[in-house]
Amino acid sequence: MNIHHLELFHHVAEAGGITPALRRIPYGIGQPAVSAQIQKLEAELGLTLFRRRPFALTPEGRKLADFARPFFSGLPEIERVLTEDGRHRLRVGAIPSILRDYLPEILQKFTSRRPQLHLELRETDQREALDLLARQQIDLALTELSGRAGQGCEQRVLARVEPVLLVPVDSPWESSEELLQSFPRLPPLISYREEESAVRHFRRFLAERKIHWPTRLVVNAADLVKIYCQRGFGVGVYARLPNTPAPPGFRFLSLPGVSRFEIGALWTIQPTPLTQAFLSEVEARSRGLLD
Repeated sequence: MNIHHLELFHHVAEAGGITPALRRIPYGIGQPAVSAQIQKLEAELGLTLFRRRPFALTPEGRKLADFARPFFSGLPEIERVLTEDGRHRLRVGAIPSILRDYLPEILQKFTSRRPQLHLELRETDQREALDLLARQQIDLALTELSGRAGQGCEQRVLARVEPVLLVPVDSPWESSEELLQSFPRLPPLISYREEESAVRHFRRFLAERKIHWPTRLVVNAADLVKIYCQRGFGVGVYARLPNTPAPPGFRFLSLPGVSRFEIGALWTIQPTPLTQAFLSEVEARSRGLLD
């Protein structure tokens, strides 16, 4: 059964004829087209659904009209509900470090002005984020950027991050070169999970120098890197933002030649007003991080 034909029959049945139905149908269509398409519906079913003059539904037509009425009559209400829900829903995908270290502060301010906001957060990388955006399963992604966004998406760089080593101020090393010269007798290493952007770039840096430096302690937050580094568990891999000094009691050791990576936002070409407002909030928080 063709659903469009069924919709036209519903309007005819509710209006009591084809001519009055033309005023109910929410798009432009002429009387000959309505007649022709309902005749196709009757031919598909092998039934007569109504008599034309005077208009009267057949028993089979009444059954079909009763079946179609709840669905088509309920469309305006479900459209209103869905629109209302979407107006207050924000779905954000982000890499773990952003979900953990930056979004809580941004969202605290953003949600305080929007008590009706329904928020969905999920961990993702750029590749998965592009797929989720294409399938309309998230509204915006905050992730590492590598290359251009896919078709139908926009992107904006928010920060350029430098992988560095974090050491206590009283550590004996003045530079990363000096530290790495002690290979293979390197100090224990503290780092995030291997899939984190800073760790992946650090591992690439080591591979280029044919240095094997296994991680002794894996943590999931920058504060934990600092705590365990301060307690003498080893040297930490750290993601340094521009214009950001080392935490009190620590020094950064730059890694010569290591490439900085970009963190940015991805969204569809036609974002909702709520998505645009959130993007503006994120951009305001990231000002000064592109040096």
